[in-house]
Amino acid sequence: MSPTNTDEMDLGKLLQKCRDLEKYQSYCHSLCEYVSNPGTTIKMSSVPFYILEKFAYDQKKLANIENPELTKFVASIANTACLLGTFPCRSSGLWEVSLTKATTILNDKLMSSLALRNKKFQTRVKPTEKQLQQIRATVESHVTSSVTSLLKANEGFYRACNKRQGLCTKLVWANLNTLDISAIAEDVISRASKTNLKALGNVCLKKVTNCSTPLKERKACFSPDGLCFSKNRSGFRLKISGRKDASNPLPGFFDLQSDLHVKCKMGLLNGTVGFGWTRKSSFDSEKTWGMFVHPPTYGY
Repeated sequence: MSPTNTDEMDLGKLLQKCRDLEKYQSYCHSLCEYVSNPGTTIKMSSVPFYILEKFAYDQKKLANIENPELTKFVASIANTACLLGTFPCRSSGLWEVSLTKATTILNDKLMSSLALRNKKFQTRVKPTEKQLQQIRATVESHVTSSVTSLLKANEGFYRACNKRQGLCTKLVWANLNTLDISAIAEDVISRASKTNLKALGNVCLKKVTNCSTPLKERKACFSPDGLCFSKNRSGFRLKISGRKDASNPLPGFFDLQSDLHVKCKMGLLNGTVGFGWTRKSSFDSEKTWGMFVHPPTYGY
């Protein structure tokens, strides 16, 4: 991707884009650490499920990512969490942890050099070429660190499990090794650039949805290289009991022999795995999150 020709930059938008990448790095590092400590939880959910829940609740924002490489990156995080969600918990029990802290992309020194002009703080700035190069290099290094953690997490899954419920690391491994990190860095700069904002518009919308037909004509809408969310933001109810693909439940998967109605929130691993929640009973409103194989197709 060719470097962005930036005239004026909005620091608020730049910070928001960088904070999103910092959040994703926190997820990546936490998944990498989970391989060695599969008994860890965050707010009573396993680390992988906690991350998937965050994605499920943030679906509106994630579904509207317009950069294909960033979509592939985020999908790889979710798919890795899906794989690690099948890790058996240790007999020694569970213990609470926090998400691993991410590194800061825009340090104080760089922010000061961007924002201060004539001793006054500016929210819209015109960065020098040197500053743009520094931003690109910092973002690329940050995303590279995140990808390295994801690759280590997938390697740990492969060594420990090889395959679970027909799941394997091949898809995630291929996507991460073909990820154009420089395109993500350029997208961060473009989205914060005033002059490039109008030009970007929704030109990537078809790539994001992977569907060029009108919404009402869509049928099978599990995205082959990104995340898929229910068209209904509240989820999609389906009955999964008594299905022919029911098997002895693995860690992280619902027992399909029982009578469950699940609100499917996401499609993972090319739509072969669904992720959603169900209530324990009509008298208990506590949510139980889980996965199941071969979810139905439905619109975004």
